[in-house]
Formats: sequence, structure tokens, C-alpha cells
Amino acid sequence: MYNFEYPTQVEFENREGMNDHGGSRQGSVEASFAMLESALGKPDFEGIGDNITTQFMVKATFYDNSDTDYDHITFALYDWHYSRNLQDNYAKTTWNVGGEGYGCQEAADLFIKCIDGDNYLEDIEGTIIDLQGNEFQVQCLAS
Repeated sequence: MYNFEYPTQVEFENREGMNDHGGSRQGSVEASFAMLESALGKPDFEGIGDNITTQFMVKATFYDNSDTDYDHITFALYDWHYSRNLQDNYAKTTWNVGGEGYGCQEAADLFIKCIDGDNYLEDIEGTIIDLQGNEFQVQCLAS
């Protein structure tokens, strides 16, 4: 499994439409729906479901200084007990982090840190983020 103590590069991908399931609750993060939608695009699920209205599935791929040495983790962000304010997409929401196994919470925390504040990206798809200490440098993937 990837060592989250020393990340070098990370890429986040929206798993919308892949019919992944969220696994079990691993923790939680704070973000607005608008922030998640701007960074990831459409949620994997939106509607009235079993105790949720919205779920994003996110795949985080961690590179170790090369394109061939990588590991990935998939996690869900979902609004348990309908905690999302459907009338205000910019309201902060507590999103549960779902996944299978170690690292989902750490990957979700890193994702929120990458898109929050000064590091906010309009669309995070197709970018590799270089992580140097607390500095974030965004480098677009070659097409």
C-alpha cells in the first residue's frame, strides 16, 4: 500500500457512472457540493437513496517519481442522513468517506486539501499534482 507520509505526485479521477460501491465508513471531510462538483464533475449518484442524496466516487492514483510505479485507492464521498443542503450548493457539508481498507481517509483528506483555498482547481481531471511538503504544483498531463 502507498505510504501517505511521503507522497510525490497524485492524480484524482471521477469514477462517475462506474457503479462502484462505497465500502464502509472510514471517516469524514468538510466541503461544499459546488466545490466537489467543480473539481470532479457530476456525482456518481444524485437523488433520494438509502440515507443519502449524493455520492461521488473518486480514484486517487499515487505516482512514485515515475509513470510506471504507482498505486491507487478508490473512495466514496457521500452525505449520510441527507446532510447536504439541497437548497444551497455552496453550504459546507460533512461528507462521509467510504472505502475498503487503509488509506481512504488519508486520500480523501489530501483530495480536499488539494482543491480547497488557494489550491482550488476548477476541474481536477487530467492533472497530476506534485506534492512537495505543503506546496502544491499543478502539472497538466501530456495528451
